Amino acid sequence: MVTYLVSILLVGAVGLSSSISVAAERHVHGEAEVEISLEPSGRVSGQLRAAMDAFLPFEHVPKTDAQRKQLSQLRENLRQVSFLLSANAEAGCTQTSIQTESALFKDKAPSGHSDLELQFSLQCANPSALRQFSFDILKRPGRLKKVELEFAGPKGQSKAILTPRSPVFQLP
Repeated sequence: MVTYLVSILLVGAVGLSSSISVAAERHVHGEAEVEISLEPSGRVSGQLRAAMDAFLPFEHVPKTDAQRKQLSQLRENLRQVSFLLSANAEAGCTQTSIQTESALFKDKAPSGHSDLELQFSLQCANPSALRQFSFDILKRPGRLKKVELEFAGPKGQSKAILTPRSPVFQLP
């Protein structure tokens, strides 16, 4: 148990520091990177990084009323983890927090491209029943076509590539 928690902390720390530098260098349209960890207590922590292009048809400060409305709707949608993904119902997972960050949300003109960074946590009432995550965002119309997922949990670590044709991740 202690070894597992230490490995999660190390993976998270190494992943976070390398992710920050990679995020600054890697800006791929139509793709998102997601990291999810599951603790034995049922706490699920995750983060998503993607080009804003995956969610909007533009990456600049909105110039029209229609663009302002699209950005506002996206911000509203991103207040719920269920906009992005869902766990199988038997696990009884509920959102405990979500935070989003993008230069566009601050009405700042990004230099070149704009990205979205999102962190979330869930609490699962029945973590032993948690079997899968469905990336509902891939089922919606839009430009997001690929999610590169890294998962760490009590039963091991796993990586997956999810697409609109295959949007479900089965836990190890």
